[in-house]
Amino acid sequence: MKGLAFNSSPRKNNGATDMVLNKFLEGIKDAGGDFEKIYLNDKKINQCRGCFGCWTKTPGKCVFQNDDMPEILKKLEEADIIIYATPLYHFNMTSYMKIMIEKTLPLLEPFLIKDKELTTHPRRNKKKKAKWVIISVCGFPEIEHFQALDLCFKQNARAHGAEIIGKIYRPSSEVLKSGAPLFKAYLKNCYLAGKEVIENGKIKEETQRKLYKDFIMPKFLFRFMANRFWKKQIQ
Repeated sequence: MKGLAFNSSPRKNNGATDMVLNKFLEGIKDAGGDFEKIYLNDKKINQCRGCFGCWTKTPGKCVFQNDDMPEILKKLEEADIIIYATPLYHFNMTSYMKIMIEKTLPLLEPFLIKDKELTTHPRRNKKKKAKWVIISVCGFPEIEHFQALDLCFKQNARAHGAEIIGKIYRPSSEVLKSGAPLFKAYLKNCYLAGKEVIENGKIKEETQRKLYKDFIMPKFLFRFMANRFWKKQIQ
């Protein structure tokens, strides 16, 4: 099974996004899966111009072939599992990922079809149904901050005929860098989740519950420690 992972953090391998993603990918590898990881910050991806040339003039291809998207689109079509990993920026994905997803429009056809009670576009590749895993981290302590991101990916998965087989949303993510035993245990669950998507086709419900579980720390204490950190940075 072939996986394709996107990390859209501008910090690349120096942030909590990559820390969680790497553990997940280790699980995929140890379960016999194959994967490729792409740092979107390393890629040249031009913004979509909304010209619809990929629907009319060059169906299935962007009319502008002067960036890295043709190669990425090919990889997306070949992948069995696609992992979208992004830190939470203003309650959604980073601009690196947003621009990349906008440039996947060539994978759809312009026609309007009914999907249950919603209108959508048909996929060009109707034979293959990709599986998606969503990974996101944020500095706030509450998981509710991921609600807009979650809905955005649900809508995009539906548009592309993909199935979301697991989600890792990690609040208080900066504390993962401390290396404390509690946080090492959490990263082990990220590793387990990676194994499960290969062995079981999705993250198990029990593992998903563990990934959503709050770190044992009162919110007021977390806010106090975070504010003390930032005051020191400002000084």
